[in-house]
Amino acid sequence: MSSPDFSSIQTLFHEAKKTVKWESLDYELENAASCFEITPDGGSVAIGDSEGHLITLQLSDEDVLTVTGDVERHKSRITDIAFNPTSDLIATCSNENRIEISSFRTDSSAIGQRTMKVSMNDRVRALTFMQDLANRSNILFSGVGRQICITDCCSAATFRTLKGHNGLVTAFCTWGGCMFASSSTDKTIRIWDMRVCDAVRVFDPLLKPAAIGSTSFHVDSNGRVLIRGDGDGTLHSFDTASTKHICAKRVFDRSVLCARFANAKRFLITSDEKWSVPYCIFSFPSIEFLGCRFF
Repeated sequence: MSSPDFSSIQTLFHEAKKTVKWESLDYELENAASCFEITPDGGSVAIGDSEGHLITLQLSDEDVLTVTGDVERHKSRITDIAFNPTSDLIATCSNENRIEISSFRTDSSAIGQRTMKVSMNDRVRALTFMQDLANRSNILFSGVGRQICITDCCSAATFRTLKGHNGLVTAFCTWGGCMFASSSTDKTIRIWDMRVCDAVRVFDPLLKPAAIGSTSFHVDSNGRVLIRGDGDGTLHSFDTASTKHICAKRVFDRSVLCARFANAKRFLITSDEKWSVPYCIFSFPSIEFLGCRFF
């Protein structure tokens, strides 16, 4: 089988015309926001705050944000939020050793009445869902200390633990099927197949790693390209199958804080510590955004 052709992403980043304006909707919280998540359909937003409250908002067709709920979910700062692919489940974690999983109603952007609590033996810092297509159920991955715990959402039973990271697990990325990636304070990225116990790919620390706690990595929706941001503002792209370094480009003069691929089209948005936002695209060069740079 021939290796993937990455020639389309060898030429990086040309400046786009600054002709399009961003439009924003503001909502002010009573406490500091600690994390947020958007449903896969883009119609709802969940925000966790520093006091353990979970706020849900709905975006209407008229581009109006409406608060649909504000509940005390945890006794401490919410550290991560995850929706399952069909948006009917929401999970949250905090500085406690506990995960809360609830039903979610997309029609009203509200948390449902069905809730279960899953206790862990250490703080949970990261969450993500995966669908078990064979059993038609949802699986939750949680970063518990240095381990990754896999929990069945029907029974709330944790049936597998993955080990390999030498530091605390800080973030996840899934792209369909049985594969997912994780980051850690050991500054490696590991790609896992949930059917086996060991990581199938390991990406070693960059020469100038990004700050601990940043989510400066992501995998595109095809599972082919891993993007990583480093401590001096450079984005690095890798072939996930071979771990081969494809190309790199410096986009900031400070550490990359966050990097995200869109699911539908292969475009990438990154931010630094001052929340500058370049927009990068792999295969749709006709699209232009304010202050953007393109692949």
